[in-house]
Amino acid sequence: MTWTRLENTPIWRAAKATYDADPRRRYHTWDHVQRLYHHAEHTLNLQYDRDLDLAIMAHDVIYDEHPDKELRSAEWLKAMMGTGYQRAYDIVMQTFNHTLVHEGDNRIVLLDLADLSIPERVISNHQQVMDEFIALYGIDEAAFNAGNVAFFTEFADRFDPNALPQGSVEKDLALKIHAGMLETIRMASQ
Repeated sequence: MTWTRLENTPIWRAAKATYDADPRRRYHTWDHVQRLYHHAEHTLNLQYDRDLDLAIMAHDVIYDEHPDKELRSAEWLKAMMGTGYQRAYDIVMQTFNHTLVHEGDNRIVLLDLADLSIPERVISNHQQVMDEFIALYGIDEAAFNAGNVAFFTEFADRFDPNALPQGSVEKDLALKIHAGMLETIRMASQ
């Protein structure tokens, strides 16, 4: 990784250990974090931002069958870093509903969803998320697909690429993400 500056720090090692501790994780893994860093550097060409770096690393650090994963992940980051990291905490919390805002910081939302812009990732991610949900919640494939259709239908309806400036890299990515959402609905409906 070149974008992150946290590699091999104590918080990096603690986060990686937490991600790796639960074998039920199939999508929300350390590899997912690495892909966000890749998208920060190569897809959005972002300038380095320590708070965003911390948020990328911690945004799914807690991912289990219990509610409030985003809040618990943000609280994990706060417990690890202490005071002075409210902005990183707030960035993690943007992953709660992944809402694009016209004026504001959409980076974590776009990074977290960027794999939906890559057709071959849409297919593999669908399978990984399904395997993860089966392992975490004890549901079957049919129940997962029905829930996934409902989730992505609502999500695609409220995910508004038009909230972003015309002609921007962010809007282009958001449009591709939206197309990936529709493809996910199609795959889960079959």
